[in-house]
Amino acid sequence: MGTKKALTLIAAGTIISATAQTNAAITYVDIDATNTVGDTGDAAFATVTDGTSDAWEVRAPFGNAGELLQSTDEDSPVLRTTIGGLTAGVSYNIHVLFWGVAQNEDDNFWQASAGFLSDLSDQTVYNEANGAVVSMASDFSNAPLVAEGNRVLLRDLVGVAVADSNGEIAVYLDDVVPQGGRDRTWLDGVGYEVVPEPSSLALLGLGGLAMLHRRRH
Repeated sequence: MGTKKALTLIAAGTIISATAQTNAAITYVDIDATNTVGDTGDAAFATVTDGTSDAWEVRAPFGNAGELLQSTDEDSPVLRTTIGGLTAGVSYNIHVLFWGVAQNEDDNFWQASAGFLSDLSDQTVYNEANGAVVSMASDFSNAPLVAEGNRVLLRDLVGVAVADSNGEIAVYLDDVVPQGGRDRTWLDGVGYEVVPEPSSLALLGLGGLAMLHRRRH
């Protein structure tokens, strides 16, 4: 009897902690020429959309702020996006945000790659088959556009990074090497959220245990 109660309490604490992690609001950051350059420091945007430039093309009027970066069946250069205004020394969950087509068999070919190093050759490819999820406005603190026409804003967690002494985190973004002429990357932004401190999660878990304990007595 006592063992069963202990297991129940531990499970309740785990659920509360997980909920606390996922309920943090993501701040959306639009990708544009003010925060994004080629990984060598050069501008990397083209203005044509012919799909043959091997450069990121500014595609308008789509996405947040009326434009996004497109690479279609090309090998465009790695981009470096700098997220500023963060708190130095604090850990953040970093998300990549890109567009896909809702309820379409080609969803897996709307994809992107991302990481914290400029060499993305071994980085995860993000698409719905690999765990990218459809964004909801409630996921964000600043309510970006999450649906447009038959397209949806997909998001995936790149990982955890610590803001440097300037309060910045660099994220490297890229398209995916073409696989049969159907690949498309529509990069729109990145997102960040503070990683909950272990002490805060522990307190939330203890609070949940106390509530459950009171209900059982």
